[in-house]
Amino acid sequence: MALRDKLRTGAEPFVPPGEQVEAVIPAQTASQWWILLAWIVFFILNRYRMLVVTPTQIAVLDCGRWRVTKPKSVVTVVPRGPLGPPRGAIFHKVVIGDETLRIHRRFFKDIEAVG
Repeated sequence: MALRDKLRTGAEPFVPPGEQVEAVIPAQTASQWWILLAWIVFFILNRYRMLVVTPTQIAVLDCGRWRVTKPKSVVTVVPRGPLGPPRGAIFHKVVIGDETLRIHRRFFKDIEAVG
């Protein structure tokens, strides 16, 4: 099963009835540079998140410290807004609620698709 399929399957229980999922985008909370400086600090600070984008909202799901494909709970739900044009060489930073999330370059096309 492809990664995007696993993400979508994991997000299904958290999608409100009647909502159509437009994109599921994985993210992380800690800067990737912590791995180069002190990898143990990265694993202490980092949490994986999953952004579930529907026509009306963006839900941020907590996936824990080790995997991004199995969400555990809802962190926040915000009204649908732009995730930006993706910027950055490797990660795009986006602020949702009170968290700064980093989205890997592999998912830049998903950000562009949802606007």
